[in-house]
Amino acid sequence: LDLPYFYYEILRVVACAAFSWLAFLNYLFEGERLYEALFIANLILAFLFNPFVPFYLHKEIWIPIDIASAALVFVNGFIISRKLSSEI
Repeated sequence: LDLPYFYYEILRVVACAAFSWLAFLNYLFEGERLYEALFIANLILAFLFNPFVPFYLHKEIWIPIDIASAALVFVNGFIISRKLSSEI
């Protein structure tokens, strides 16, 4: 897609905030290796998508990162919702 540069800047801000929030939630559930691994993965993605010091990679490199990021969001959503529903 040929979208304006402003779109990608906003996307970076939203993605960085979302991965930072997911990392924080996984940090709250510390003590299990799964949450520690998700914490680290989310921190790495928040760093990759940060809008302050952006990484300029080729499109061929971003595509697998985007797919893995989307998969990680779904995994986080499933695991965090399962954890929260078991605590209620």
